[in-house]
Amino acid sequence: MEELKKMGYQLVENSQQMFNAKGPKLWGAFANDAMAYDMDRIDTSEPSLAQMTEIAVNILKENPKGFFLFVEGSKVDWASHANDPIGVISDVLAFDQAISVALDFAKKDKNTLVLAFADHSNGGMVIGNKTSNKTYDTTSLNTLLEPLKKAKLTGEGLERKLNADRSNIINVMSRYYGVNDLTKEEVTAIKEAKPGTLNAVVGPILSKRSIIGWTTTGHSGEDVFLYAYGPGKPSGLIENTEIAKIVAQRLGVDLNTLNRKLFVNTEEALANTDAKLTINRNDPANPVVVIEKGKLKAEMPVSTNIVRINGKVHRVEGLILCINGKVYLPQEAIDFLK
Repeated sequence: MEELKKMGYQLVENSQQMFNAKGPKLWGAFANDAMAYDMDRIDTSEPSLAQMTEIAVNILKENPKGFFLFVEGSKVDWASHANDPIGVISDVLAFDQAISVALDFAKKDKNTLVLAFADHSNGGMVIGNKTSNKTYDTTSLNTLLEPLKKAKLTGEGLERKLNADRSNIINVMSRYYGVNDLTKEEVTAIKEAKPGTLNAVVGPILSKRSIIGWTTTGHSGEDVFLYAYGPGKPSGLIENTEIAKIVAQRLGVDLNTLNRKLFVNTEEALANTDAKLTINRNDPANPVVVIEKGKLKAEMPVSTNIVRINGKVHRVEGLILCINGKVYLPQEAIDFLK
């Protein structure tokens, strides 16, 4: 937080602070860990994904050079791993609202490319399960929708409504999920669910009462959606790696040049020198790359742009990275070692 302040960022921790913030550099951290599912935000002071998107666009659009904005509806992934249909519905709808904000801007601006896509699928969520094997041709839409429409919270939000001894399971499931026919096995599963895992229990319970099926709690390999709007938009079926090239072309940058500038394999760069590279892991959460060469000592905290040369702090363009034991530095950091 102190580093961000030194770099001129205004820090905000709740919705109201965010709405009142003045740009141009803004950093929001709204939860100690993951933010709530959108459906569960009623118990928090967290902004929605759409609200954060709107604030970001309003700040970034003032840059005459244009801007790049990345927005992720991240907990769709977690809900799918848990086979929790309500978590999926909650945050897909929140993502949809964020896309609407981006499209509204792009339609007025007429020079902005908007891409909406998934990095992968998981859970294998489908409409239809084994209970509909023999009734699929007569099953109504309400059979799918009615059990889902009764849910007022995700499984994660539901957990906060349970007593410490979970003696109110029947009442909570009736009030917030509209489920009044829990089996003894289901009550036991909810009672014994470890903290933070309730969505993986109540998700399948609700799916069974609807006609939603799941194939896995892991990733699945089917094609995923790609929506695009604006100049240079892609269409049709493309390889996922093409997205990076499409964005780079729109931004007017060369990825090969950027790779050489920002991601130098440090071991290779120092191979024919007397420099010694080590990684200080005294603080496991904040490792530091250390390079010593004669009287020169460079200390570079991982995932920052900070290079300390014999104690003097320099900021470089790009990040200090340590991936699978290999260190990658911006060329600018390498140049300090010469």
